[in-house]
Amino acid sequence: MSGVVKTEYGYHIIKLTDYKPAQSADLKDVTSRIRNELLTQKRKEMFDSYIADLKKRATVKINEGMLPPPQEEAAPAEVGDQAAEPAAETAPQPGANE
Repeated sequence: MSGVVKTEYGYHIIKLTDYKPAQSADLKDVTSRIRNELLTQKRKEMFDSYIADLKKRATVKINEGMLPPPQEEAAPAEVGDQAAEPAAETAPQPGANE
Protein backbone atom coordinates (compact mmCIF):
# COMPACT_ATOMS: atom_id res chain seq x y z
CA MET A 1 0.00 0.00 0.00
CA SER A 2 1.30 3.43 -0.88
CA GLY A 3 1.42 6.47 1.29
CA VAL A 4 -0.79 9.44 0.51
CA VAL A 5 -0.40 10.51 -3.12
CA LYS A 6 -1.49 13.98 -4.26
CA THR A 7 -2.84 14.36 -7.82
CA GLU A 8 -4.76 17.04 -9.65
CA TYR A 9 -7.94 15.26 -8.47
CA GLY A 10 -7.12 15.23 -4.76
CA TYR A 11 -5.37 12.88 -2.34
CA HIS A 12 -5.28 9.12 -2.84
CA ILE A 13 -3.94 5.92 -1.29
CA ILE A 14 -3.02 3.30 -3.86
CA LYS A 15 -3.14 -0.43 -3.26
CA LEU A 16 -1.67 -2.94 -5.72
CA THR A 17 -4.10 -5.83 -6.04
CA ASP A 18 -2.56 -7.74 -8.94
CA TYR A 19 0.78 -7.98 -10.74
CA LYS A 20 1.42 -9.42 -14.18
CA PRO A 21 5.00 -9.53 -15.46
CA ALA A 22 5.75 -7.96 -18.84
CA GLN A 23 5.43 -10.24 -21.84
CA SER A 24 6.97 -10.15 -25.28
CA ALA A 25 4.78 -10.26 -28.36
CA ASP A 26 5.58 -11.53 -31.81
CA LEU A 27 5.87 -8.76 -34.40
CA LYS A 28 3.39 -10.52 -36.68
CA ASP A 29 0.81 -10.38 -33.86
CA VAL A 30 1.15 -6.62 -33.22
CA THR A 31 1.98 -5.29 -36.71
CA SER A 32 -1.61 -4.31 -37.46
CA ARG A 33 -2.04 -2.51 -34.13
CA ILE A 34 1.27 -0.64 -34.55
CA ARG A 35 0.33 0.38 -38.11
CA ASN A 36 -3.07 1.69 -36.96
CA GLU A 37 -1.52 3.68 -34.10
CA LEU A 38 1.08 5.23 -36.42
CA LEU A 39 -1.56 6.09 -39.05
CA THR A 40 -3.77 7.70 -36.39
CA GLN A 41 -0.82 9.73 -35.11
CA LYS A 42 0.13 10.84 -38.64
CA ARG A 43 -3.47 11.83 -39.47
CA LYS A 44 -3.65 13.94 -36.32
CA GLU A 45 -0.35 15.67 -37.15
CA MET A 46 -1.52 16.38 -40.70
CA PHE A 47 -4.92 17.68 -39.51
CA ASP A 48 -3.30 19.93 -36.88
CA SER A 49 -0.89 21.27 -39.51
CA TYR A 50 -3.77 21.89 -41.94
CA ILE A 51 -5.78 23.79 -39.30
CA ALA A 52 -2.72 25.86 -38.30
CA ASP A 53 -2.17 26.75 -41.98
CA LEU A 54 -5.82 27.76 -42.40
CA LYS A 55 -5.60 29.97 -39.31
CA LYS A 56 -2.47 31.68 -40.69
CA ARG A 57 -4.10 32.43 -44.03
CA ALA A 58 -7.53 33.40 -42.67
CA THR A 59 -8.70 36.99 -42.63
CA VAL A 60 -11.47 37.64 -40.14
CA LYS A 61 -13.56 40.79 -40.37
CA ILE A 62 -16.27 41.56 -37.83
CA ASN A 63 -19.21 43.61 -39.05
CA GLU A 64 -20.06 45.44 -35.80
CA GLY A 65 -23.34 46.70 -37.27
CA MET A 66 -24.66 43.15 -37.55
CA LEU A 67 -23.99 42.27 -33.90
CA PRO A 68 -26.73 42.65 -31.28
CA PRO A 69 -26.08 45.25 -28.60
CA PRO A 70 -24.12 43.91 -25.62
CA GLN A 71 -26.19 42.76 -22.66
CA GLU A 72 -25.31 43.67 -19.11
CA GLU A 73 -24.11 40.77 -17.02
CA ALA A 74 -25.99 40.16 -13.78
CA ALA A 75 -23.95 40.24 -10.61
CA PRO A 76 -23.17 36.78 -9.26
CA ALA A 77 -25.66 35.61 -6.64
CA GLU A 78 -24.51 35.31 -3.05
CA VAL A 79 -24.74 31.98 -1.27
CA GLY A 80 -28.07 31.78 0.53
CA ASP A 81 -29.57 34.61 -1.55
CA GLN A 82 -33.25 33.60 -1.88
CA ALA A 83 -33.92 35.88 -4.86
CA ALA A 84 -30.89 34.75 -6.84
CA GLU A 85 -32.88 33.14 -9.66
CA PRO A 86 -36.58 32.75 -10.25
CA ALA A 87 -37.82 29.18 -10.16
CA ALA A 88 -37.98 27.61 -13.60
CA GLU A 89 -41.47 26.88 -14.82
CA THR A 90 -42.10 23.31 -15.83
CA ALA A 91 -44.06 22.31 -18.87
CA PRO A 92 -47.29 20.40 -18.14
CA GLN A 93 -46.83 16.67 -18.39
CA PRO A 94 -48.99 14.78 -20.92
CA GLY A 95 -51.93 13.13 -19.17
CA ALA A 96 -51.50 15.26 -16.02
CA ASN A 97 -55.03 16.68 -16.29
CA GLU A 98 -56.73 13.30 -16.47
